[in-house]
Amino acid sequence: MERDYLRSVFRWSLVVRTVGFLIFGIVIVLFWYFGVIESDPKPIVFILLPLVFLADLFWIMAVKKAPKSVFFYTLVAFDILAVTAIVFYSGGQDSPFPFLYLIPVVTATLVSIGGTIATSILTIIIYILLLYFFSPAGISFLIWVRILRLILLGSIIIFQSYYLTSNIRKKEEEIIKTRDEFLFRTVHDIRSPAIAIRWLLEKYQNQKLKGRYPDIQKDIDEIKGLLERIQNLSENLLMLAKGQRIEVKKEPLAVPLIVQSILREVQPGIVEKNINFEYNAPQNLPMVFANAELLKEAFANIIGNAVKYNKQDGRLEIKHTIENKFLRTEIINTGPSISSENIKKLFTPFFRGDEEQKIKGTGLGLYISQKIIGEMGGDIGVESSSEEKTVFYILLPLSKPTTLL
Repeated sequence: MERDYLRSVFRWSLVVRTVGFLIFGIVIVLFWYFGVIESDPKPIVFILLPLVFLADLFWIMAVKKAPKSVFFYTLVAFDILAVTAIVFYSGGQDSPFPFLYLIPVVTATLVSIGGTIATSILTIIIYILLLYFFSPAGISFLIWVRILRLILLGSIIIFQSYYLTSNIRKKEEEIIKTRDEFLFRTVHDIRSPAIAIRWLLEKYQNQKLKGRYPDIQKDIDEIKGLLERIQNLSENLLMLAKGQRIEVKKEPLAVPLIVQSILREVQPGIVEKNINFEYNAPQNLPMVFANAELLKEAFANIIGNAVKYNKQDGRLEIKHTIENKFLRTEIINTGPSISSENIKKLFTPFFRGDEEQKIKGTGLGLYISQKIIGEMGGDIGVESSSEEKTVFYILLPLSKPTTLL
């Protein structure tokens, strides 16, 4: 499985390559103008470089998805062909640009040491064949010196590049190992007391106590529901730690019933902060196609945060609209605004913004919620302004096409 760091490093390298090729186009025209190269630069400047530029733009867009080894090596092969054409059109053995062969070699260092060695050997062979077949006098002694110099320079750059990427990989693996150990430890620490609490609740679940203390029994039932959510959360954490997908069994559901159950849970927080609360679900609100337990977990995270991070005497509003084939639920609160930089990181595991650091939390709630909603075919996002207003929205697929009157 490719890592996020690999995608980001590769995307960065593509941007550098694209800018570098644009600068190279200007340089080669200047070289031709001042007589450094005699070959006509038009095939390079007006055909090859635009093709490389367009290809880089394509790969920058394509790399948003998890890149595969085949994806990398396709780029490497393209680079080798492009550089070979540039060397050929700029003078062959007299070309000042054989160093460009280092581009595909350095790109290969992002994949594996084996791929790097194979790419290095391939580029040298192609360069030698190019000089042998397209140079009238063959390969002179001075050209062999240039080839050896290129190999030496390439070896140094390869070593530095691979050393850097290897260190990045090791650090990332250490972070992943620490994260997984934390998740496994968390799951274990949640399971043990949860089982004990369930046994205690079962002890008080009998007909005599139900008849004598009906109000307390309602509270016990509510606690059992919360306990089930905790156990489901631990199972989801375990699946995420193992890199497994969260299993989702979907059915038609009424979102207002789920929202109302969560509101009962967060009612103490609403009262404590004296939050002005508003929720009026439309009577004809269509049902969504989702999983009840997982959807309750996602809404609990979002609504719970809307209460937790809200200001004293703040405002909380929940409303529904129909957006194409989705039900859009907005949770609006008057908590601190979220910067555009933090919004990009908000749904990553363990991330907590500046304001969130003041309040206890793990930074996993939004990450898990996004995974849950995504597995149900929906989407989750956030909009925030500088006016202390934050809007979290959840999009869920409708069970049947409809419109909200």
